[in-house]
Amino acid sequence: MNINEVSSKKFVSRIGQSINKLRSNKNLTIEQLANNIGISRLTLSKIEHGDANPTINILWKICSELDITLAELVDYKEEISLSKANSVHDLESSDKSFKIDFVFREEKANSIETYRIYLSENNKTMLTEKHNSGSIEIVTVMKGRVLITIDDKEFELDEFDSLKFEADKNHSYKNLSEGTTILNSVIKY
Repeated sequence: MNINEVSSKKFVSRIGQSINKLRSNKNLTIEQLANNIGISRLTLSKIEHGDANPTINILWKICSELDITLAELVDYKEEISLSKANSVHDLESSDKSFKIDFVFREEKANSIETYRIYLSENNKTMLTEKHNSGSIEIVTVMKGRVLITIDDKEFELDEFDSLKFEADKNHSYKNLSEGTTILNSVIKY
């Protein structure tokens, strides 16, 4: 699937179909997966049928529970690809305080995914779910300033500062700038 050519409705539907297939392959019922990730059976059913647009955090929970990456969930695969700013399909929070763009994915022995993260200027915190066990994340600030909290440790990063951490821990991002902060995130699973 070329993620750049998919409409939002088709994208949500594709995610739902993927969740359904992966859940079934793991012999999990809708109720079991919903309980394991802390959402209602009805909500998960709506997501699987493409009738509900899941939040980024719900997608992270699903991925963690199914032991897959976010890019695997959306079936994002390309042999050669060029990623231009604002040209890739994104996932946006319901309050529009942040969005994540899929940039690249490499499937080898250890999967690597690259994302652009945009934090709006409203000073909200983007709470993320723990990623798969053993995951490593490297975040570089491309524009602005950010406070990254990992468990109870805080790190302030300025433009072009980078932070590497174990991504299977609780972590969050908070924009410290007046404008939008842009991060580049690389996750190794």
